[in-house]
Amino acid sequence: LDNGRKYYSKEWIIALINEMAEAGFNQLQLAFGNDGMRFLLDDMSVTVDGTTYSSAAVSAGIHVGNEAYYNETVDELTEDEMDEILAHAAKKGIDIVPHMNMPGHMDAILDAIEYVGISNAHFTGYTTSVRSLNLNNSSAVNFTLALLSKYVDYFAGTGSGSSSIEIQLSEKSNTANITNDIYSLEDAVNSIEE
Repeated sequence: LDNGRKYYSKEWIIALINEMAEAGFNQLQLAFGNDGMRFLLDDMSVTVDGTTYSSAAVSAGIHVGNEAYYNETVDELTEDEMDEILAHAAKKGIDIVPHMNMPGHMDAILDAIEYVGISNAHFTGYTTSVRSLNLNNSSAVNFTLALLSKYVDYFAGTGSGSSSIEIQLSEKSNTANITNDIYSLEDAVNSIEE
């Protein structure tokens, strides 16, 4: 379910889970971070390079990004709502597979990074991308990894299956400094499965 590009409410997702269970399905990939970022944790604070960005500032930045991508009356699921979705899915025998794209398809996160004051978060090459992370900006990369780590920790604590991350490293990108971070990130995500 692409809940990143279009917001779906807790009630709508629970109704989908009910239909899936009746039809014999057992897994739902929930793409909450796909262009938009439609799920906010209670604590969205992020510390990057010795600077802590408050939960309110990060949440506000993501909300601004969601509004710019697709203007909805409500834009994000809360942690309490996700807890309810996961509990209901478990009761119905549906495994939720959380999905958060990076370093592409992350419009709202990039807007949040710039909202808190980290400049040049968007990839620039032959053009400036609204969706892709500037892999040469260590502060933007570190912000993204810190944010992703929060979600990995949340889903690891729920026992909700594996997380899915889209990693697209271009041959033209200077990736030498982040390659180890990406492998560490994959290890962290794989720990959810354990």
